[in-house]
Amino acid sequence: MELSPRQERILLSVVEAYNESGEPVGSKHLLELLPDNVSSATVRNEMARLEDMGYLEQPHTSAGRIPSPRGYRKYLDHILPGGELPAPVAKSLEAELLARVGEPENWMTNTAKLLNEITGCAVMRIAQNTGAAHILALEAVVMGETLLLLVLQTDKGSRQSRLLRLEEALSESQMERLSQLLGSEFRGKAVEFCTVGEIQSIAAKCGDPALMPILLAIAEMAATIENTAYLTANHAPAALRALEHRNTKLLPDKSLSQGIHVILGEELDEAEASLHNSAVILTPLQAPLAAAPEPSLLALVGGMRRNYKLQLPQIRLAAKLLNELLSLSKKR
Repeated sequence: MELSPRQERILLSVVEAYNESGEPVGSKHLLELLPDNVSSATVRNEMARLEDMGYLEQPHTSAGRIPSPRGYRKYLDHILPGGELPAPVAKSLEAELLARVGEPENWMTNTAKLLNEITGCAVMRIAQNTGAAHILALEAVVMGETLLLLVLQTDKGSRQSRLLRLEEALSESQMERLSQLLGSEFRGKAVEFCTVGEIQSIAAKCGDPALMPILLAIAEMAATIENTAYLTANHAPAALRALEHRNTKLLPDKSLSQGIHVILGEELDEAEASLHNSAVILTPLQAPLAAAPEPSLLALVGGMRRNYKLQLPQIRLAAKLLNELLSLSKKR
């Protein structure tokens, strides 16, 4: 059933008022938000109809209404086509992003850190490949007396390198032991199993504390190269774990070639309970990352209640700048 223009205005006003306050919205408050003059009785009747149609919910008998997932979907379909940051805000954000992106292999991580700071959401890169990545090659190359270059490559084509400065130079026997560890404990293993806990177990078997910083650096490289969260914000850790550890089809029946998408937790295929009150804002990265050449998405993961009018253009601008940087780096 189609909403009348008045019902749509009421629904959009309820969603935005609830996003801002987190409190159920009553008819008295709503009257102050509506542009046209309508009676309180009319507003109450329309809110009741919207509830009957599944767009609003009433958490308590005496409370006002809050948007349902269906109400949020209607709202998002209404605002998604447009919405840009004010020019001074966009210019400031662009300058901050460009100032902080750093080296190419850190572009994604540093962009994620800034997005986390300004939105409060967890930031992820979600790879659009299938199956787990496995370590194809892992090398440690001495570059100086206390400098060691680590290079990790997966069977998916992803590559990550890191230059470590050690407190003391490694002896010939320590380098031989490290080389043996890299071959026996890492090569052929799934990247997702290179956790800190697994590293500590390997270090305990090795029995050489001097190798621990090197092994921990490998775990950090694996976390960056795999399609896991770059940051975990204070909210929605369960949603993050659900997205990280299972193959979630995020965009059924939608093209990832362009644009921006918002997927509500209940809309995810085989959605888990941990996702029901969450939402994921997604936009594609058109050019591959140096550390992850497979197609991927930039995602903001958080609660369903959030400032979409601000966060949608923020992630759109961040992805645009990343894509421009990546395109330029490919031409060099």
